[in-house]
Amino acid sequence: AVGVLEKALEQTPESLPLIINLTAAWIDSGNFRSALALIARRFGYPAYDRVKDYDDLVSYLEKQEPTDVPEHQLALLYNNVGCVMVNLGLSELGCRCLKQVVKYSPDYLQAISGMLFLMNYREEEGPGDIYRESCRWAAKLNRTIQPLPEVCHGPSKERLRVGYLSSDMHAHPVGFFLEPLLKQYDRSRFEVFVYSTGGVRDRHTERLKVATDCWRDVN
Repeated sequence: AVGVLEKALEQTPESLPLIINLTAAWIDSGNFRSALALIARRFGYPAYDRVKDYDDLVSYLEKQEPTDVPEHQLALLYNNVGCVMVNLGLSELGCRCLKQVVKYSPDYLQAISGMLFLMNYREEEGPGDIYRESCRWAAKLNRTIQPLPEVCHGPSKERLRVGYLSSDMHAHPVGFFLEPLLKQYDRSRFEVFVYSTGGVRDRHTERLKVATDCWRDVN
């Protein structure tokens, strides 16, 4: 796919859809330098072919207000830059890029989620800032969700079934987090099911199995 996109771009070097798709493909293959260079060139960054100062590049992009680029495509370009920054471990710059994404595409849920997550790594963002921003987006998004009708059930003697689905049911942060949670369920009230979609099995997997009522491998 990368080769086809590269050849197509040679024919139409200013095609935004091609730039967006090619940089995304380069990012997926780990070719971050080429992805940044192409986007930097599109925005007229002076040193696009030798980007070294990532903060300078992001600051430059933040100041751009191109009128010849549709906002949804502009959001995708910023998103690709943000993906590069996150892959390079530059969470601060990644968060700034995603803020630009939601500026131009305020309904881009993946970018909103990523932005709120990366705010935890910004020194200038305190817990209160993150909480308020999360509440602001939650209130905005909740207005687009139709509430489910209320369902009233009488008292039941059956246990409530709770299910977990994950590919990380092993020595992984998710597995470590879940173990004490699974063990704390009141088994007289809850029946716990785990659906493991991952292929990794280790000692921690066995401990998780013991903490459930029903374990199913579904990978």
